[in-house]
Amino acid sequence: MRPDRRLAIICIVAIFLVSAMLVIAKPQKSSDATILPSGRHLSLHMPGNPQKTNGLPTAIAVDPSGHYAALLNNGYGAADSGTKQSIGILDLATNQITDFPDDRLAENAHQSYFLGLAFSSDGTRLYASFGSITDPKGLKQGDTGNGIAVYRFDQGKIKSLRAFWDETSVSKPDGMDLFIPNVSEAYE
Repeated sequence: MRPDRRLAIICIVAIFLVSAMLVIAKPQKSSDATILPSGRHLSLHMPGNPQKTNGLPTAIAVDPSGHYAALLNNGYGAADSGTKQSIGILDLATNQITDFPDDRLAENAHQSYFLGLAFSSDGTRLYASFGSITDPKGLKQGDTGNGIAVYRFDQGKIKSLRAFWDETSVSKPDGMDLFIPNVSEAYE
């Protein structure tokens, strides 16, 4: 047999063996990770203790005591919240989160949470901004319009308080108008 044919046969057999090894070889599975098709490893155990939240948490505020954190969930709303936007309260001592969906922010509502979220200085109130493109003044039945939602906060639980809005226009020395909302709360 000629040397060039022998070399060609050896190369073909080598290519066949390498191909067979690649087809037969299975990726090694680690007990704590999954290997993705990209070759990256996805850990089954995440560091810390991640918690499930409602859709799209965009703002977080910590209460003055430092014991609780509020998360503003202003996405489309998860199924278990009735597809309503919500505020989640995270107990920082136990790492447990409780979700408080707001009935005013259901799937077809004319307003939604915006980006503002803050606790009062004494920690008894939680304020969240509302925004509405279709009814900014809240003239339609069931609409709030643009403004601030006021919640009572006590021991990691929130309760919605009614807020009434009265815009007052004040002219500043530079000629610009400043609108100041006048909030009056109704307590039960």
